[in-house]
Amino acid sequence: MSEPELLARIKQHDGDAFEQVFRTYYAELCGYADKYLNDIDAAEEIVQELFCHIWDKRETIEIKETLRAYFFRATRNRCFNHFRHLKIREAHQQETQAENNSIDNFTAYEAMKGYELEEKITKVIDELPAQCKLVFSMSRFEGKKYQEIADELGISKKAVEAHVSKALKVLREELKEYLPLLLLLFGDFF
Repeated sequence: MSEPELLARIKQHDGDAFEQVFRTYYAELCGYADKYLNDIDAAEEIVQELFCHIWDKRETIEIKETLRAYFFRATRNRCFNHFRHLKIREAHQQETQAENNSIDNFTAYEAMKGYELEEKITKVIDELPAQCKLVFSMSRFEGKKYQEIADELGISKKAVEAHVSKALKVLREELKEYLPLLLLLFGDFF
């Protein structure tokens, strides 16, 4: 059977025609991919994925060249994609390792600074006027919405916004030496 006939039959869901093409090219394509990858398991996986792709796209696939040329070009391209994927994965692993090393380098001094910062935040909040402290605590520690706080305390939403704004201003001013650490640890809190 000619290649155009095989391809036409595959497009018509002929499993026998597909199996004939598979048996004709599979081993040779695996050997070809292994020359690029030097990993027979990865080579077999790439070739299997190629054949799965062909079967999945059988109705719409257009092969203008010989099947052999198409399969070898597609296998080579998939090998190159495999290398790109490995490089991306390696870069990601290196980045993750660098982040882990950075976390591991968290020193006792930095831990002490964190404890010191926590005490300072508590002190600054405790020194806020009573209503401001209450509104800020409800907003930031209890996670309540401004309207909920307003309804609960019998004040306007604008008053709630003003109290929270005042508390944040005082905290930023009193904790300015810690601001980079605050932003890192608490982000949207401040």
